[in-house]
Amino acid sequence: MKHRRFPVGPLWTNTYLFWDEEGKGFLVDPAGETGQIA
Repeated sequence: MKHRRFPVGPLWTNTYLFWDEEGKGFLVDPAGETGQIA
């Protein structure tokens, strides 16, 4: 499983994206800014 950290939102909250080799994944703590990540 791979992962990447994204600082998002006005307070630069860390959001984490995890995904596997099939392209399936999930976000952890998107801080209300999922449109900015997607």
